[in-house]
Amino acid sequence: NPLSQLGLLLMRNGCCERLTELSGSPESQIRRLEAAQLGAEGAASLQNALDMSVASLRNIPPYGHREVL
Repeated sequence: NPLSQLGLLLMRNGCCERLTELSGSPESQIRRLEAAQLGAEGAASLQNALDMSVASLRNIPPYGHREVL
């Protein structure tokens, strides 16, 4: 879908880090994902991830769909 956008967040060490911004470019998402150090360290914080997800999706217009996986 050309209108879809994806952003990646990384949960580790009790924090949530934004790996990529919302973008419709799969190439830039893949490049950033391959370059990232994705070691599983510490505990994941679901609350921090949900808070950051909601903050990222807050700017989506009301007619848009928002999903967090």
